[in-house]
Amino acid sequence: MKDFVKKYRFVLMIVLFAQAVTLFFLFLSQVGRRRSLADAFLALSASDTMVTFLLYLGYLGEKREKKARAETREQMREDPDGFEIPLDDTARARDFR
Repeated sequence: MKDFVKKYRFVLMIVLFAQAVTLFFLFLSQVGRRRSLADAFLALSASDTMVTFLLYLGYLGEKREKKARAETREQMREDPDGFEIPLDDTARARDFR
């Protein structure tokens, strides 16, 4: 399931956002007539918007991570001796990213 979400993340974001907009307009059309149905449409619209936002944050994080890896690879190509692994207690996990 995780691979599916990663592979089709952008498509899922578009579909969920379109669904959220549609449900919001349904909410607006029903707010005067059927209050409980309108509330259900609003709740579904809000949840779709939240999931879309979370998928987008994951997409941005993945993109930022790929960019950082590419920059590190480029720096290592330019100066392979400039990257030394510390052998004492001062090494942190972020030093190896």
